[in-house]
Amino acid sequence: FLSYIAGNSSDIPQYMLDIYYLELVEQKGLVDLSDIRPYIEQLCKDKEAGDVDFDGKLTAIDASYVLSYYAETSVNAEISNVTVAHMEYVADLNTDGRVNSVDASEILSTYAENAVSK
Repeated sequence: FLSYIAGNSSDIPQYMLDIYYLELVEQKGLVDLSDIRPYIEQLCKDKEAGDVDFDGKLTAIDASYVLSYYAETSVNAEISNVTVAHMEYVADLNTDGRVNSVDASEILSTYAENAVSK
């Protein structure tokens, strides 16, 4: 049931995060960010900073995800604790404690530099 709600691709880390979140919700009724952060850190520790979609490289897609997240936070949209922890851990490239357009710009700059150097 949880796999159906979160998606069928359990091998994609984003879906694993969603499944974990749903399991916590089911077990505890509430999910505290402190419950999710250790799992996020474990999952993301070997990932490159800015690789939001976990595909192994920084691309414009990663920057797009960061901008979407920033837009949602700017309008106080309801965002799951999993997404917040994920973005704070992976997308805050300049480590200023905020995920915003500056981080997206840094991802795009790195993407452009990598494209030119190939």
